[in-house]
Amino acid sequence: MMRIIRKSFAFRKKKIEWRCEHRFHLIQGYINTEEGERISGILDKINFLKQQHRTYIIGGKLTEGGDEIFQLHYEIGLLRLQELMNEMPEGSILVLYVPHPFWTSIFVQELKWIPTFTELFENLKNLINWRIIQYSSSFDAAGRYFIVLHKNARPKNIYPLANLALNTFHVFYFSEGANLTLSRSNYSLSAHLCNALSKIGARVYAHDMVDIKAIDKIRNEDDILIGHVGPWVKEAHERGFENIILYNPVNRWYSARGSDYFESNATIGEQLSICKFIIAQSGSVWRLSQEYPSPEKWRWIDLGIDQALFPRRKRKFNA
Repeated sequence: MMRIIRKSFAFRKKKIEWRCEHRFHLIQGYINTEEGERISGILDKINFLKQQHRTYIIGGKLTEGGDEIFQLHYEIGLLRLQELMNEMPEGSILVLYVPHPFWTSIFVQELKWIPTFTELFENLKNLINWRIIQYSSSFDAAGRYFIVLHKNARPKNIYPLANLALNTFHVFYFSEGANLTLSRSNYSLSAHLCNALSKIGARVYAHDMVDIKAIDKIRNEDDILIGHVGPWVKEAHERGFENIILYNPVNRWYSARGSDYFESNATIGEQLSICKFIIAQSGSVWRLSQEYPSPEKWRWIDLGIDQALFPRRKRKFNA
């Protein structure tokens, strides 16, 4: 998003001056525009939901949802949202397609209510007759995040996090990922994933992503298989496993990388088509400057610079 330029002057005492040059021209054509929504995957998601349920949309350019509610002030906007949700019949699906505060503050001036994901999620999660069934807290190519809710008056007996903990996960990790001292995201994210799943009480098994024989140990077809791109993906698919998730597969979406290590039995493009879901680390420019297949499958990790994840990072940046 910005390029840091360093000027160094060598004269007895070395002095380093820093200045920042913004490079937003790469993304101005997408944020809060119809073009951004076309490649974001939100339209595919909405069309799929419409086939299954009566679906209402709030927010967007091409979504038929409109941004009128976000042109109201905070208290009025939240009250209007509650009124609309009360009017929707039971069984309805509501898609909230919300401008992300960071991009909106830069490119969009007419909106007054720009809720953060946390703010909106906290207001919605405890509603008695609404369930949050999908969400993405990060921004997409249009500079927006989404929350999908289902109106159902049945009591909530279990929370989503507790529900997740009931599953068994098989993590196919990048072999070097066991060492958390490596400041490499594609290595350490594998180990952090295992730790995060274990902390919520899930049963977690770790396998090397090139160890196809590890699939012999998986007995339950409902188990969730998640991990880095590798030969395990095609092998698991051919054996009938459907819950396949790719986790940080690539930062740039090559259809093929030409590496036997990652693609001994299927290209990256083929693996992306096989899996049910993709969780990827990516900067915003990559999301907007390159097309990626099946955009409705993708969710993003916005890491920033976190010393807990990358303990050997050399520079310290203040937010």
